[in-house]
Amino acid sequence: MPQNNSAYPEWMHARRCCTGEWLREISGDYHRGWGRFPAAATPQQKRLEAGLLLAIGNAEKWFPIFRNNADDPAAVIEMVRPFPGRITLKISDGALEGFLAAALPSLWHEGLSGVPGLRPEPSGNHLDLRVLGTCPVASVRLRGVTRKRWNEVQEYLGDHQDPDVRIWRDGRRRWHPAEIAASQAKPDLRDGVMSALLRRYALWKDADWSDVRTNTDDLQVRWSGGSSSADVATVLTHPACRIPGVEPIPQRLADGERIVFARSATAAGKRERQRMVADRAAYLGEDVDIAERGITPADPGIDGCSGPQRELRALLALHVFNKGPHAAPPGWRDVHTVTAYSMTVSPRADELVIHTNASDNLTNWLLRTSEDFGLPGLRLECRPTGSTFRLIHVPTGGRMTITSADEPPRCTATRHDHGWRTDHWPATTVPLQQDERVALASLPPRTPDMTMLLAGVIVRLEARDPAGTWAIGSWWHDPLGRTPWLGRPGNRNRKLWGSHDHWTLEWNAYPYEEDLIQALTDPVCGIAGCRMKRSVDHTELRYGTAVLRLVHLPSALHRRLEGSRAA
Repeated sequence: MPQNNSAYPEWMHARRCCTGEWLREISGDYHRGWGRFPAAATPQQKRLEAGLLLAIGNAEKWFPIFRNNADDPAAVIEMVRPFPGRITLKISDGALEGFLAAALPSLWHEGLSGVPGLRPEPSGNHLDLRVLGTCPVASVRLRGVTRKRWNEVQEYLGDHQDPDVRIWRDGRRRWHPAEIAASQAKPDLRDGVMSALLRRYALWKDADWSDVRTNTDDLQVRWSGGSSSADVATVLTHPACRIPGVEPIPQRLADGERIVFARSATAAGKRERQRMVADRAAYLGEDVDIAERGITPADPGIDGCSGPQRELRALLALHVFNKGPHAAPPGWRDVHTVTAYSMTVSPRADELVIHTNASDNLTNWLLRTSEDFGLPGLRLECRPTGSTFRLIHVPTGGRMTITSADEPPRCTATRHDHGWRTDHWPATTVPLQQDERVALASLPPRTPDMTMLLAGVIVRLEARDPAGTWAIGSWWHDPLGRTPWLGRPGNRNRKLWGSHDHWTLEWNAYPYEEDLIQALTDPVCGIAGCRMKRSVDHTELRYGTAVLRLVHLPSALHRRLEGSRAA
């Protein structure tokens, strides 16, 4: 908050941080009956402003078309002047076309876009946007948009937008049926909060980009550059700028900043949830939105899952952690090759989601494309997009998704014809083959505690310490670039085998033994209750009655040499 070194009261300086107004404008507009920060006076005005707030995020997809340099800052709102019956905005000139492309209503094949009923009314030095049929009229004034500038915008929209119906132009004095249907939807209880947020959106005028996201529980603003989330939250807790009924929860992200606006009554729980989301995202390398889908009310959701899902993860561990000439039989099916690809593992309660830019390659190594190849029993359930594969392990019922999308679509039909390789991959209609039945039957038995431990290893394939002290690196490389290097790519061997409660995991390259131990026993991301016992030749990880013996050959050799020197 800037220091008050002027004759204007401190609350005006706080409001200026939110709106970008001149102090003399705030002073001249002030009316005791409006309060220090006027709110929208009618439900129609609130709904209009809520729609315009969402248009800020939707405008971004038009920026590469309308801006001369797509690397320029993408701030939309430079200044806001709030009044009870209307609002005045100063839109960044480089974002004007994108903002109006998102705000003005058009009908597309996918449905209606923009704010229903919104129509442009150009004037000499401003552009008014008004909602038809509202009384008093719900409106916003775009300051500095001259008639000439508006004509340029129309020309751009005509050249670069091709909707089925340009409603704002073709139905200037009447509502389109699609708008009527949209306007009859139940009012969103968050309209008031979204309206208040739009009136404070100059807080993000110095950001490189910003957008607004909503879900059933809260409202979020994400951005990069400009003020930190902590500084923005400080302004929003000032008595003059506070948004009634919600509390801002700041969060620093890997690629920017975020504030979650939670209802005041649930803010404490929301704050704890956001802490868990941030921890999980930092340790697993997920985007926070992806991490949020995986957490549970009680914990980060890394290990908590259904029985079938845990069985699938343990089976996957048996095939991934067997590689090389001395590997146990699961290694013969070449599933271990998936660790050569960059990925982010995102465990959920009933699904294991793997995000990667090589989704078709990973799927090709996981599915049975020939005899004695792939994870036995795994089938392609559907391929809803070209880069998304929904898989199911028929014997256990566990599910996997391999995708390059943040949130891939679900299966809507049994078809999976997005690509030339679909005949190469077995679908759910293909029964278990003889080699698969033999492979599954030959696996040694595991106790529930050992299944939990093996499943925990597989979901931490790409785990890392946010402080940079350890990293798993998909058992292929060291993301921290430490020396000495461990093993050549063609000579990195692994063997996982055992029975019941006693298993041994032996390997000769990455990750460092200590890194794996830290990943499984870390107080934040480790398996709750997992503990370590070390000896000269090996280390044991214990969970319940299960004992997983770790034999990292470089570490064991180093300890023996140290012991010899000490003797």
